[in-house]
Amino acid sequence: IFQNPSAPTQNPMKQQEFLREVAAELFLTQKELALRMGAPWRTFEKWLVPSESSSSREMPEIAWQLAREILAHEKLKLQHQKLKSLINR
Repeated sequence: IFQNPSAPTQNPMKQQEFLREVAAELFLTQKELALRMGAPWRTFEKWLVPSESSSSREMPEIAWQLAREILAHEKLKLQHQKLKSLINR
């Protein structure tokens, strides 16, 4: 899931799978991830619906990028906390 946030984006996985994996990796519920991304829950739900469904909506590229940025931020935050704890020993 994690990619360099400044790299050109391509979306090899389905958006439903991507959103579920992002939520799981961040230990968030889907509603919490929607809130973190600033997406209305109804919109987020439509992104989770299988693409074959008439109620499915394609997730805009900016939402893919935002989710990647959130993951990158959390990864860096964790690395920072680990380094800080090593320094403070």
